Amino acid sequence: MPGFSPTEDGLIDGDEERPMFLHPDHLMTLANQHHRELIEEADRHRLLSVARRARRARKAPAARGKPAGTLAACDPSVAVPAR
Repeated sequence: MPGFSPTEDGLIDGDEERPMFLHPDHLMTLANQHHRELIEEADRHRLLSVARRARRARKAPAARGKPAGTLAACDPSVAVPAR
């Protein structure tokens, strides 16, 4: 068929490159899908951050209020000898 053979650039003879216009409904669908993907990504990030924080809290217990060794406190009101 004359005028319909592929050329080196992949276009069919006689075809011109034209901008592709999307139907407004399709464009809205794509925008909504992308928005959902961004929300899902933010949720994953938030969930992983909470899990990391919880894991760190379990690994390293807080040092406040717990004796760290056998030394007595440096507070002058404490009269307990070191063991």
